Amino acid sequence: MKVVPEARNIIIRFMTSKEGRNHKTPYSELSKKTGYSSKQIYHLWNDKLDPSLYHEPLSDEEKVYINKWVEENKSESGKIYWANCQEDMKRVFQRLHSRNKIKNSWYAEQKRRPDEDVENGADPTTQVAISTFHNDIRNFTQTDPTKVLTSTISHYYYQPIPIEPNFQPNPPEPPKFLMNPIF
Repeated sequence: MKVVPEARNIIIRFMTSKEGRNHKTPYSELSKKTGYSSKQIYHLWNDKLDPSLYHEPLSDEEKVYINKWVEENKSESGKIYWANCQEDMKRVFQRLHSRNKIKNSWYAEQKRRPDEDVENGADPTTQVAISTFHNDIRNFTQTDPTKVLTSTISHYYYQPIPIEPNFQPNPPEPPKFLMNPIF
């Protein structure tokens, strides 16, 4: 989301002032001043504008820490409290990364390892969606998708299978005679 520079300055000035830090509802107050919703301002501040944020990419050590932290702290229902992860990372690495960056890093890592998700108890709805997808592919191509699956390093891709491999469109034949109307 693009932010008008004047609104950006208003948000930064207010949130870094004593008034902003002590305000009961700073985001709703700023929404009156800037024209953005309080939710937009919340995300802008926590993901981009907060001057204490560290904007460099996560190091490999930080990525490993995130994965271990999630394994150890994921609730029984599967909920991950990213704010707690952010606080722990700040304590360990003395850098404040945005929750969104931390979360995106973890989810990107999960997409790189699709086989491990099933073994480690991924969300059952995801597993259902994957098996439904396999069934759809099987019915659509009328072939077994396990024969279509190819592995490249740790990523899996489905190779397209033509439904009618020998299909060639038949263009219409040109007319055999030209119409010459005779009156």
